[in-house]
Amino acid sequence: MPNLISYEDKLIQPKGLNLNNKINLIKLKTYFLNDDYEKLNQLNIPKFNLKNPTLLYPGCGVDIFMPLIYLEKLFDVKEANFIFVDTENTLGIIKTSLNDVDISFTESKSQLNFYWNSILIHLQFIQADISKI
Repeated sequence: MPNLISYEDKLIQPKGLNLNNKINLIKLKTYFLNDDYEKLNQLNIPKFNLKNPTLLYPGCGVDIFMPLIYLEKLFDVKEANFIFVDTENTLGIIKTSLNDVDISFTESKSQLNFYWNSILIHLQFIQADISKI
């Protein structure tokens, strides 16, 4: 039987950029169904070198960790841009999720900046229907 994942939007205050964030792996695993996290960590392929890639994620919902892990596993990058688009405003839940796993961030309007295992992430959240923008 799969485990239940629930999300809660909490009022989170930005704590600033911290290159030395230590991800709380125990909490991180609670954001994945059963053994999906372990399976994802078994990805062992050569990394592609990219300079400052941009990922567009329409219909992102509350999914923050899957793109971060894929970015880390597939690409050798120091910095990346994420553009998350959804019809619902899930930015508060994304901030709560980052905070839950001990990732600190800065915030300016609908943009978050944070380090994920030494990769600087610039996340822009747009609340809209992707087919209309």
